[in-house]
Amino acid sequence: MNRLISFILISLGSLFHSLAQVSPLQLNGDDAASIGIVVRNLVTGQDIVSYNSKMLLCPASTMKLVTSAAALSTKSEEFTYTTSAYLSGKVIDGRAMGNIVIVPGGDPTLYSAHFEPEKCTFFSEIINNLKNLGVKEIAGDIIVADRYMPDQGPVSTWELEDIFYSYGAGYFDLNFSDNVFKLNTQTGEMKPFIPDAEIEIENIGTSRNIIHGLNSDKYIVTGPKVFETGSSVTMPMNNPATALVAALANEIERSRIVFVDGHDPIITDSIPLTCYHSKPLPDILHSLMVRSDNMMAESALRLLAPGQTRDSALVCEANFLKSIGVSTDFSNILDGSGLSRANSITPNFLADVLQKMTLSPVSKTFISLFPRAGLDGTMKSFLPNTSFTKRLVMKTGSMSGVRCYAGYLLNNNGRPTHVVVIMVNKYFGSSSDVKRSIEQFILSTLK
Repeated sequence: MNRLISFILISLGSLFHSLAQVSPLQLNGDDAASIGIVVRNLVTGQDIVSYNSKMLLCPASTMKLVTSAAALSTKSEEFTYTTSAYLSGKVIDGRAMGNIVIVPGGDPTLYSAHFEPEKCTFFSEIINNLKNLGVKEIAGDIIVADRYMPDQGPVSTWELEDIFYSYGAGYFDLNFSDNVFKLNTQTGEMKPFIPDAEIEIENIGTSRNIIHGLNSDKYIVTGPKVFETGSSVTMPMNNPATALVAALANEIERSRIVFVDGHDPIITDSIPLTCYHSKPLPDILHSLMVRSDNMMAESALRLLAPGQTRDSALVCEANFLKSIGVSTDFSNILDGSGLSRANSITPNFLADVLQKMTLSPVSKTFISLFPRAGLDGTMKSFLPNTSFTKRLVMKTGSMSGVRCYAGYLLNNNGRPTHVVVIMVNKYFGSSSDVKRSIEQFILSTLK
């Protein structure tokens, strides 16, 4: 009898445990998916939903909120990237006897399509100052100063298939036009022009594909209708500095200053031509968070350890997180953007970062970086025309089999009341079905 009672109690305990583990997020029978959720009341500090909160999951682009938190907290809100240029030689009778030297500053926004490139004055400041010096001819070249930054370009842990496409553009010490170029596959025209590019275009296959090797200037584009009028594809640059130099040389010659052959440049004290400043850091972080820009996220990570390796920047990020009381002991963070599929963190980790940042001196600015439900960027189609429009601000993260959301629920005064983290990995349904399930969960949980 006692054994029977014990068996019944054990069975009931197992049943209750099983019921307790039923996911609060229903994915239309997709039982194979890995799901982690934390919904935390910031007033009480208590989790009103906690499901697999300590499960390691791939965060995809929600990793960008961690990078942005570290960059914003480490640098001044007034911080700007600077890119300078100077003339290395004398000007004699209207001829500049020296090189134009570009000094990189790591600015990811130089002539970026996302920062009104027509308003970027880097080239025009150089040209105007050359004219102010009376320069009509340049007996020299445009060169880039050697300020070597290790680990330039795509992150080594990114998938090869990702670096074929524009979202896999790498970060360099000198960046230009978002480090991507548009190729008209009918005419072969490139915008901007890439001097060393070798392009092969083949009208084969049933879908558009891009192939190019790591650190290679050779690009192969295949697919149907590639030679039709207006057909184009956007691809990452292998070396943005060469594209910037070519574009600057073209603008200088259009201004009727010509490059000429001459004797060896006369190297003297440098003559400043410009010291160009980017938009302030919060503007850049807002842009990368709303659009989920991988290259700009990597630039934010490298701010934590200027001139040092990516690993050094990741150590600085871990030290920052520990300083605000967030442990990284059971996390695997390999980049700043989340494009590395080997990243693994827990929902609780993200919730802790979000909670601690509400106590930060830069909390208001940090919260303003997030896209708003129903309005901005990757959240524009999320819960539109509901009571959560504007009030739910979240960083999204998606890649094959991964759909994640992490951010805040705000009150009518714009202050955060709840942290919300939802991570779904290894699902087999459509991403739109997962999105709808997440929307339904939020509607039913945060009424």
